[in-house]
Amino acid sequence: PRCLDLSPGWSTASRRLAQAFRVTGNIDKALQTLQRAVVREPLDADTHHALAHMLWNAGKKDEAVDRARHAVKLNPWLDDAWESLQGWTTELNRQEEFVQCARDVCKRRPGEAVGRLVLARALGGPEALPERLVACDSAIAIAPHETDAHDLKAWLLTEAKRFKEALAACNPPEFSGHPPFLLQGRRAWVLAEQGKRSE
Repeated sequence: PRCLDLSPGWSTASRRLAQAFRVTGNIDKALQTLQRAVVREPLDADTHHALAHMLWNAGKKDEAVDRARHAVKLNPWLDDAWESLQGWTTELNRQEEFVQCARDVCKRRPGEAVGRLVLARALGGPEALPERLVACDSAIAIAPHETDAHDLKAWLLTEAKRFKEALAACNPPEFSGHPPFLLQGRRAWVLAEQGKRSE
């Protein structure tokens, strides 16, 4: 509390204080602390995510999902918030909301790859493969050296038994014949999936 007296807008202090209240069983004070914090710093995605967790723990699940959705729209690079949102929407059998959130981020941030990566991971089923690959290619077009996009594309192609394309995805032209270690490791995995263990 002393930290917040000196610097009321210090979001990190608010989050730690709220956690201390939660540990001692005072969930109401924890919620109040975080609610005040997001009013003071409305663009702080980490604090919105912390509030989402506190709401979930308090049994306010719909509010938690809404708050987590808001957090990833503020900062789509916040992996923890995406993980929370995916887990909660899955538990509530509302997975389509997670997919729609990823689509919304793609529309709101057309120049960033992250929404497309989340969308490619979120979609499921063999029928979604074309859209997932398009999302990966779109992410690569935006950020050619985004290793995760190439890696995800290789994984998707391998799952579809399209091994030749998967191996090509592990050595994309963007890296001029010198793919990073992650993609070298993925190439080894693709070969193993083909049964080529010695290679």
